[in-house]
Amino acid sequence: MKMPSIARRIAGRIAEAIDDPMPAALLAPANRGPNIAPSITDGSWTGGLAGIAVQDGTGLHFNGTDAGSLVHTLDTEDNVTYEITWTQTVGASGSFRWQLYGDTNAHLGQTASFTTSGTFVIQVTTNAAGSFNNRIQANVNAGTAGSNFVTISYLEIRKVLP
Repeated sequence: MKMPSIARRIAGRIAEAIDDPMPAALLAPANRGPNIAPSITDGSWTGGLAGIAVQDGTGLHFNGTDAGSLVHTLDTEDNVTYEITWTQTVGASGSFRWQLYGDTNAHLGQTASFTTSGTFVIQVTTNAAGSFNNRIQANVNAGTAGSNFVTISYLEIRKVLP
């Protein structure tokens, strides 16, 4: 029996979808909350030094000989684990880390410093001593002019649910 043309088209679309899965970083596990990360391209991050830490339509960018940071408010909680997924491109002497502050100034979770390019998925818990509240901070180290660059092109933050 010959399959009707509409059924063939539907079957073909299903086969295409199976062959082209969504990237793993975009599939949140069942025990994660919604993405609460602020946009990295809308110009809403603050801080930084002129020309060293900037935000534009392609992401967060750090370049220069001084350490720099960009910050954004974020509705976070104390003593909670968050999963941070980000993509970064790092120059020869670049080093980058995230700091995530809970809702009181005594609660901080931070990643280690990363010196390589790639996509990373790290969990942090807001349970260490900190000095701010309800914010995320992107930090780059001091380095050599021209080679100390870090670009963040993707960011996702999700609460790890019990």
